[in-house]
Amino acid sequence: MACKSRIEYEGAFYHVITRGNQKERIFREISDFRKYLSLLAAYKQRYHFRLYAYILMSSHVHEGQRFSWGGKSSASWPRNTGTQGER
Repeated sequence: MACKSRIEYEGAFYHVITRGNQKERIFREISDFRKYLSLLAAYKQRYHFRLYAYILMSSHVHEGQRFSWGGKSSASWPRNTGTQGER
């Protein structure tokens, strides 16, 4: 069942969670964590959001973000579309 669309507010704080399918690992090696942080830095620069906190675990990620322009979806989507096989 699909999630309902969320209402987005300018300046709101969002708790963003990224999780592997069926709670599978999304990070297998230290290089996977480093790649994710590199992508996160690139998206932060591109979409101009504030990143207050993050935690990377083997099967999921938590991030605390604030967007001044009110659009969480477009910044979160690109990171969630990669596959584990990409290096």
